[in-house]
Amino acid sequence: MNIIIDILILFILINTLLKLSFWKFWQVAIVAVLAGGFVFFVYPFAIEQSQLKMQEYLQNTEILSNIAVLVTLESAICLSFCFTALLEYLNGVKSKWNSVLKWYSGLLIFPVLLYLLTQSFFTFTGVDFEMMTMIFAVIAVILLIGLSFGIRKLIPEKDLRLEIHFLVSLFVAVLGLIVTTSGKMVYLGVDEPLNFQRLGFTFGLFASLFLAGFLFNKIWWICFRKH
Repeated sequence: MNIIIDILILFILINTLLKLSFWKFWQVAIVAVLAGGFVFFVYPFAIEQSQLKMQEYLQNTEILSNIAVLVTLESAICLSFCFTALLEYLNGVKSKWNSVLKWYSGLLIFPVLLYLLTQSFFTFTGVDFEMMTMIFAVIAVILLIGLSFGIRKLIPEKDLRLEIHFLVSLFVAVLGLIVTTSGKMVYLGVDEPLNFQRLGFTFGLFASLFLAGFLFNKIWWICFRKH
């Protein structure tokens, strides 16, 4: 269960960075500063949490259902942005809906920051809470700005970033539903050796499909520009 939530958090962060990669520097800086300010705002609440409380929250089916609803809504907004941006790009006409959806950076990043802040308190137990909060806020601001522009530098093609943003949003929506279902299942743990062959096949298949899609996109645009 915790592994699924960790994966969901990772992809929410990736999706937020992908969305910010479409923004200008000063716009990304404002969101990053707001995220840093949010960390200081929730700091009194975060220090009152314990690992036992966090486990209870993550096992509460009602809370998980609410999380799934929020994840689904945000994923729907991100998917709508991808569709409107693609239509705007193909038709060459600016869309009002795309202009509105573009400025939605995502709200799930804030509960994710709260969760990561509490986990940092549990990990670095000997560090002062205020100092830990300050370090965490600075790191969050730097990473939001740096990684969003790193993604733009790594993938300069806007259409390819839109495609990845679409796939990640879809994956986040599916994970949100899995979290709710997993919280309602009761099963016995089974000690089973890790199957590296299956894991290697899974990651190899994902990498192959991603590489094939990337090369197809490059070749298609080269042919399109020639014609």
